[in-house]
Amino acid sequence: NMLMWKDANAVGAIAGVWGGMVLGIATWILYAQAQSGEVTVDTLGKLEPNLAGNIVAVASSGILHAVISLVKPQNYDFKSMGEIQMLEDDQRG
Repeated sequence: NMLMWKDANAVGAIAGVWGGMVLGIATWILYAQAQSGEVTVDTLGKLEPNLAGNIVAVASSGILHAVISLVKPQNYDFKSMGEIQMLEDDQRG
C-alpha cells in the first residue's frame, strides 16, 4: 500500500496523479485514432480505447509515484501519528 509507505512523498503522489491522467488521456485518444483512423465521440466510446487509457493511467500513476518517492524519500515516522491528541476522548468506534 503506497499510502502507508514511509518513503512516499507528496511530490511523487501529485506527480503520479497528474502524470497518470495526462498519459491515460493521451493513450485513450491515440488508441482510438490508431484503431479507427479518426477521433470521434463514437471511436472514443469504444471499449478498447477506454480500457487502454485506464490501464495506462492506473499503472503509470503508481510507477511515477514510486520512482519519484525512491529518488527523494520522505522517511515519515508513523509513530508521530499516535502522539496526536484527540479533541474528545471518544473511544466508541
